[in-house]
Amino acid sequence: ALKSLMKYAKDSGLYICLETYGTKSSILKTLIDEDLVDIVTLKVYSPLTDTWMKKMNRTSLLGSYEDIIKEIKSSIRVLQQSKIKVNVRSIVVPSVLYKKDDLAEIATQVCKISNCTFEVCAFRPDGTGKLFSSVNEPGNEYMEEIRKELRHKFPNMKIK
Repeated sequence: ALKSLMKYAKDSGLYICLETYGTKSSILKTLIDEDLVDIVTLKVYSPLTDTWMKKMNRTSLLGSYEDIIKEIKSSIRVLQQSKIKVNVRSIVVPSVLYKKDDLAEIATQVCKISNCTFEVCAFRPDGTGKLFSSVNEPGNEYMEEIRKELRHKFPNMKIK
């Protein structure tokens, strides 16, 4: 159904941005190979390790954490082999994902995607429910400090 909808939209002249967590690499590859996508936003909210996956996800409906990591890494390889524009988005969440080294690890995992922008976004508590209602937004200075350090470590990658 998604492929049919995207084909219809593309045939109608619409610009297609696919947002994905990268957990279905074969579908991503098909959509790119069939020229149904103009840009992909890959949401990577933690380093791709078993420890982080367990920390970030209470349960896994998509299989084992190892399988999910393997699929996301496969999606990254699909994006590396394509010429499509890619945004990788991570969100800095105080007390969860906020350390510069963790964000640098994510950047290391995606830096070989050639036409890639790494978006390091600040967490916004609006509409997050009880779980994150007490978490504050990271400060602008801290966010800029992270971006500056990432730009230094990854000079060939667009960081915003």
